[in-house]
Amino acid sequence: MKQPVVPRPAATISIVRDTADGFEVLMMQRSMAADFMPGAYVFPGGG
Repeated sequence: MKQPVVPRPAATISIVRDTADGFEVLMMQRSMAADFMPGAYVFPGGG
C-alpha cells in the first residue's frame, strides 16, 4: 500500500469577464502527457 500524499498549499484564480454574449471564464487545458487528469480543462493556479 502506498503512503498517503501530504497536502501542500495551492491557489486558484478565476478570471471572468462580461461580454455581449454572456460571461467568459479563463480556463486552461492540462497536457495530454500529464499523469493526473490529462486533457482536463482547469482553472489556472497551483502550488
